[in-house]
Amino acid sequence: MAIPMPEKARASRSRRAAPTASVHNRAMLSRLVARCAVISASRRFLALTFTAILLNGLVIGLQTYDSFERAHGGVLDTLNAVFLAFFVVELVIRIVAYGARPWRFFGEGWNVFDFVMVVPALLPGVRESTTALRVVRLLRVFRIVSALPEMRVLVQGLGRSIAPLMSMAVLVLLLFYAYGMVGWILFSDHDPAHWSSLGQSMLTLFSVLTLEGWVEIQETALGYSEWAWVYFVSFILVSSFVLINMVIAVLINGVDEARARFAAERKAAERAEDQPLLDRLESLREGIDDIERQLAARASAGTQPDHRSGEYRTLDPL
Repeated sequence: MAIPMPEKARASRSRRAAPTASVHNRAMLSRLVARCAVISASRRFLALTFTAILLNGLVIGLQTYDSFERAHGGVLDTLNAVFLAFFVVELVIRIVAYGARPWRFFGEGWNVFDFVMVVPALLPGVRESTTALRVVRLLRVFRIVSALPEMRVLVQGLGRSIAPLMSMAVLVLLLFYAYGMVGWILFSDHDPAHWSSLGQSMLTLFSVLTLEGWVEIQETALGYSEWAWVYFVSFILVSSFVLINMVIAVLINGVDEARARFAAERKAAERAEDQPLLDRLESLREGIDDIERQLAARASAGTQPDHRSGEYRTLDPL
């Protein structure tokens, strides 16, 4: 005959089981977070993501051919859905890798970029609009920028060059204004099609800057003055060679700064990964030093361990 368990005993057992289940759940969650962190940082996972982005771009390109779309439209739509599912799972893995603080995922600009490129495809109403769906699918191709570290360095370099390029833009505008006014003064009466106003003169100078059709414009001006070539040659030299080289130098400098910053961030991340091990090593060293100090103090006090009792006793003088 089964003896019923007293109510207090059942309550005590349930209280003991609850912490055990909680510890087990936390352990499983920790293993899941660690596994996601390993996957998101692995080279194979990055290579797989990069391959998926390229294949997704290929599928989107094939959909622009009407004959191919009519013959294999269903397969292409299925592939697009598979790629979308892969990108969503990839984002989930990267977010879970942050553990109890998933919001830290959005603390990095490239993570926000990837999120914005993928999530719009899941919004209601997007799949009902063909144009919106195609634009959203096209956005996923731009994730190739974040998938390649060197590409990210280039984009960051361009971003760091915006402020110097704004100063260069003011200099270019000043150059166009000055040469446009001189061109209007010299050639407006003889070639009004190109120099009738300041705006038209600056537009003509832009054509000269591209080195497209500037020979015909110069020949028309040479019919009025044989020294007109000085105007055109000086403008081309200053604008096409000096200014463009300065712009290139600014861009290169920005890319170099971005590359140096990327290298510093990588070293900082590596140090952060090694810091727990270094802290443990430092703790062990401190423990060893403390033991050595205790042994030295006991030796100087003339004590030695008694192996029978486990205690230290004073040495008798000879």
